[in-house]
Amino acid sequence: MRAASPTTLAGCRVGVAGLGLIGGSLALALRGRCAEVVGCDRSRATLARAWRAGALDRCAPGIERLLYEVDFAVLALPVGGILEALERLRHYDGPPVHLMDVGSSKRAIVRAMASLPPAIRPIGGHPMCGKASAGFAHAEAALFRGRPFVLVPLPRTPHATLRLARSLVRAVGARPLTIPAARHDRAAARISHVPYLLAAALVDTARKDAVARRIAATGFRDLTRVAASDPAMMLDVLRSNRGAVRRALQALNRTLEGYARALERNEARALAHRLRAARWAKRRWFR
Repeated sequence: MRAASPTTLAGCRVGVAGLGLIGGSLALALRGRCAEVVGCDRSRATLARAWRAGALDRCAPGIERLLYEVDFAVLALPVGGILEALERLRHYDGPPVHLMDVGSSKRAIVRAMASLPPAIRPIGGHPMCGKASAGFAHAEAALFRGRPFVLVPLPRTPHATLRLARSLVRAVGARPLTIPAARHDRAAARISHVPYLLAAALVDTARKDAVARRIAATGFRDLTRVAASDPAMMLDVLRSNRGAVRRALQALNRTLEGYARALERNEARALAHRLRAARWAKRRWFR
């Protein structure tokens, strides 16, 4: 049986389950900021690569074993993988451990976390950053720097878990924001999940036009960057947040229909007003 849980991140052994882009970047960013970084991954090749890159102090054979060996564990898996792991962890009978996930939707995950045994002290999480390219090969310690990192405490989340989660977020250079699961999922649908569908739809439409394919350049490339994301991973996210995504799509459709009506009626002044409002909001939002 291990000693009592450390009260500071510097004294914690942190485990990262899943060493893709997010998990690998977390492991790299945490080195030297906690007592030890322990990792596990289904892919032996990925685990070996993370080890060679100096992202880990030790490796664990799997998620269940990882929780026995660390003080604070992070599930850095796709949403479906997180839910599967939480189901297996319902039978955990080891020492107390703090547990956070980094899934892109939160309600289904925190609902599953609520059924975990008392020894697991859960909190939801979602770093608002990423790349279209996945895998440890694209991981970098600076990925989280200056980015929002959402934390979603459960009613059962101890204050010590929230405090350590905030310390971890700050240690990797991100800004912790505490938001309820439903509000997170509604916002994520509008700024992440629907933009992915929109980018995919733009590419799907343009690819059927031979001339469009030939003349597409940097503007179209930048606008549709997220369409290069892994479809299996994104389908996982979309299904887990389908209610909020559907409502966000309906809101987007109403906006697009308003643009279409203005064009049909040649209402240049009304359309210009809406475009200027969007431009002002964008420039104010991302200065």
